[in-house]
Amino acid sequence: MKEWDESEFTDLLKENIQLPARAPTFFDLGGLTYSEKVFNNLYAYYLNPTGQHGLRDLFLQALSELIQEKTNQPGLQNTMWAEVQREVYTDAGNFIDLVVIEPEEGSSEPGHALVIENKINALLYNDLEDYFNHIQVSGRKIGVVLSVRKERPSHPGYVNISHSELMTKVIKGLPAVFVELDTRQLFLIKEFITHMQSFSMAQDLSSQYAFYFQYEDKIRAISKLEQTIRSDLFAQLGEACERLGLKLGAPYNSTLRYFYSQTSPVCYTVIMTDLFTSQHKLLIIIELNKQGMEHLDHINQIPFTDEEKKIRKETTRVRTTYLHYAVQSFEVSSSDMQYFASYVCKKIMETPLQSIFIKIENAMLPKTAPLGMAKDGN
Repeated sequence: MKEWDESEFTDLLKENIQLPARAPTFFDLGGLTYSEKVFNNLYAYYLNPTGQHGLRDLFLQALSELIQEKTNQPGLQNTMWAEVQREVYTDAGNFIDLVVIEPEEGSSEPGHALVIENKINALLYNDLEDYFNHIQVSGRKIGVVLSVRKERPSHPGYVNISHSELMTKVIKGLPAVFVELDTRQLFLIKEFITHMQSFSMAQDLSSQYAFYFQYEDKIRAISKLEQTIRSDLFAQLGEACERLGLKLGAPYNSTLRYFYSQTSPVCYTVIMTDLFTSQHKLLIIIELNKQGMEHLDHINQIPFTDEEKKIRKETTRVRTTYLHYAVQSFEVSSSDMQYFASYVCKKIMETPLQSIFIKIENAMLPKTAPLGMAKDGN
């Protein structure tokens, strides 16, 4: 491998780039994250100024304000009289997601309209011209593409508004109607807003794409460095296992290794999951497999010292196939990783882990056949 020169990566390491993260909402838990039909129904509900949600025309006002800001044209003005239609069927056999009709002042005839195409997780391939031409009104007609990412509608009558932009506008208007909301409606609107905002932010990867292509070669070099470090650490675990006179298991697992006893159904489970995070922690567990658990009552009679008892964790049959009898966690420094085999051996040999392990081995020695690689079949 090429000698590592940190100066080549100075600019990259100074950058503050973050991957979007989001907590799951009720819609995620219900498997509705990408359901366009569900969110069409929700928008129809909240755009209806006389709906039971108690928000009056808040959503329509927010949408109209955004249209005004983006096009310098007024949206709807008599929003309390507007009517919302779902899945309007066109003569060409297409369905318009949402149509909002505002009647002419002093009349029931359609005066102005919003023709809304709602995109959640699909490309904008729709026949916007057909949608737009199908709706006939005497006044203004404005097409709206509601989307997660920025879109460029092919039809000049459409404006693109993101879900996040709309929710931000709605939030600004919430205080005016907040006192009128009951607990159930408040929960629903909060979940809806949270989902649409967080989902939109998680899907908008424009800054991440720009960052990646600016530093593509260096990112690949760093990724290769990480794989090299991981491979070396796992190789050193194999060396540590050999030094301890044990048998290595789970050679293809990306997060752990087993150090099996040569004589008894007990092993060290060395877990490296948190080693590759900012925590840099190593977990070493004394584990009994199903065969070893048959001797649990006898093992619990072993006269362990007070120090040994402090790290015992599971001394009852909490599961049927394996048991974490004792557990210790260690914070690992960069210098510890460089000499990882010695570090792991030291942590096992100089802590109660080794004495517990040996006592369990000796307690089962006369009664069981060698464990071999029973756990992972190797």
